[in-house]
Amino acid sequence: MQKCTLEGSSLNCTTAYDLSSRDYNKTEGIEQITIKGSDYFVISALNSSGTPIFDIFYPNFTLIHSLSLGKPAGKLEFFKEDGYLYVAGNESGYKLYRCVFLNLTHVECSKEKNFSQGIVVDGLAYHPFNQTWFYASNQTNNATEISFLTYNYLFRYQVKDTKLGYPVEENFKTTTKSERLFLPAERNYSIMIYPEDAPAFPVKITISEIDTVGNNVSVGNENRTVTEVGGSLYLNLSDVNLTTSLIQLTGYAKYNNSAEEQNYSSFRIVAYLIESGNMVFKGATLPPNMGKWKEPAVNDTFNTTNGFYNMTLPASALGSHILLFATASVNESGNIVYYGAFREVTLTYGQNPGEINFTMYRLLGNASNITLGFEESENVTTAMKSFRLTNGSVPISSAHIEIEIDYSNFTGSNETLKFLYLIIATTVFC
Repeated sequence: MQKCTLEGSSLNCTTAYDLSSRDYNKTEGIEQITIKGSDYFVISALNSSGTPIFDIFYPNFTLIHSLSLGKPAGKLEFFKEDGYLYVAGNESGYKLYRCVFLNLTHVECSKEKNFSQGIVVDGLAYHPFNQTWFYASNQTNNATEISFLTYNYLFRYQVKDTKLGYPVEENFKTTTKSERLFLPAERNYSIMIYPEDAPAFPVKITISEIDTVGNNVSVGNENRTVTEVGGSLYLNLSDVNLTTSLIQLTGYAKYNNSAEEQNYSSFRIVAYLIESGNMVFKGATLPPNMGKWKEPAVNDTFNTTNGFYNMTLPASALGSHILLFATASVNESGNIVYYGAFREVTLTYGQNPGEINFTMYRLLGNASNITLGFEESENVTTAMKSFRLTNGSVPISSAHIEIEIDYSNFTGSNETLKFLYLIIATTVFC
């Protein structure tokens, strides 16, 4: 193999390394890669029998390992920003594969992209400024842009042990494009992924039965298989589908099912994000009137006369898990009485959720506000019951409290939900 340097307009090459022992009949690609901060070289070639070879070398071209990708030999491009090696190989037509190095001896490839019929790929390159891929072909003498299937977004994450109920791994301080976590295998976990600057909704992934090689874990409509790497169990959750759309959710909320008109004084539905461990944070309300982000914009409507509502909510490919709290006030002989009901829904991209109706029940407590959204906050008034917490006779001034509440008799759901409260005073409202 020759090592070349460009000096002015001249390309000066010398024979630097003897690779004749590798039985390369045709070299398809060579690329420098980075794994855990160290540099290596990968050569993609065909041997004299026509079998694909993927060899990984130290920088001095001492062979480390001959890899088996299960993919054809092809042109290589390493994208240092996300740590993937892209391979354009010919397998019943050229395809672009995305491969990740788990270590120096194990690689997984997925997310293939088909090229046009009959195209021969002679070069592959990534444009770092506009994040597009190009391939070159001697057939056309052109560089052609490739519309690849996936995009990488920064994210934060939280992993909870579902039995313990608290996080065992999390990162909220910084964002990352990939993360490798080491967890006990004989446990069940609930994972929340929070995309950053992505047109996507936070997603929840529940994983179980990861203690045996060959077990499948359902991620949306895909199955991920538990494998073994270096004597440890391995589960690849990369390329999670974050596709999200805004959909219209409609239905009725009635406290008097025998009457067509409810004649509410006020009526709203508050949406909460259900996070890992089936937990709801008291302040984690979704922004109101999300239809303003659609084109054309659509306003949420809450009809106080008949209890009909039409609101915009996100539906994601993995399912948006949302708790809906319908609340309304009724003027009963001059007294304002509050009613409410909960419904748990999973809104999935491309699916029609149907009509979601509420049967309203009278609420205990006094009038209190729920604040919706973040920047453009809005208050919704409902009734809440206050509880005073004490340690014996001493008031509790601060606490982290999880309250498990079973609404199954009123919502038709078989699950209980955990409400999380961070107490910075001596009174809790529920």
